Amino acid sequence: MSRVSPALQAAYAAANYAIRERSGSLRLRIGGTDAALASLLARHGSDHAALVSAFNPRSERLSRAMNRQRHAWLLARLQAERRRWLPARNSDPGGDFPAEAAVLIFDLDLADARGLGRAFDQNAVVLIDARGLARLCWLR
Repeated sequence: MSRVSPALQAAYAAANYAIRERSGSLRLRIGGTDAALASLLARHGSDHAALVSAFNPRSERLSRAMNRQRHAWLLARLQAERRRWLPARNSDPGGDFPAEAAVLIFDLDLADARGLGRAFDQNAVVLIDARGLARLCWLR
């Protein structure tokens, strides 16, 4: 596994991660427990989840059209695997990197989260436990 630069680690830790439900949007923080996030998991009958994006593999910017196509492939895979998920959005608080579509996938275990992230050449995925603790899982 290659080393992740401190700048990239800091950027991922500081990013805004927002999950959308019918009732509104929920923002999660890396490294902190969140009762609202734990409640969201419980409402959906899950004790763990992962946040995954297919956009901008390895932080290399792709065209809007290519990113949309990659997201469609991710959604098709989730449908084929009969996964339960909610839409999400990852964004750079400084606005230097374009926002990315993502999904919060319920009941996605560590091995499957890593596999899915690697299938879409991502640097990391976000893992969430029943307490609402969100942590980065680096894939490179």
